[in-house]
Amino acid sequence: MSARALEQLVREALTPLTPRRWLLCLSGGVDSSVLLALCARTAPALGAELITVHVHHGLRPSADTDS
Repeated sequence: MSARALEQLVREALTPLTPRRWLLCLSGGVDSSVLLALCARTAPALGAELITVHVHHGLRPSADTDS
């Protein structure tokens, strides 16, 4: 799947969400980083405020250095 197709899929999934304040919990891994990038691009286009929270699962040794 191309990055453009993935971004469109995310936009379609997030468009119906209300209220327009999104809380995104991130672990700092690759999947969280991709999700953050997609949501950061999509939120302004949909008039949404994006709030992020770091969740430390203790699964990656490098998690202590995540900010």
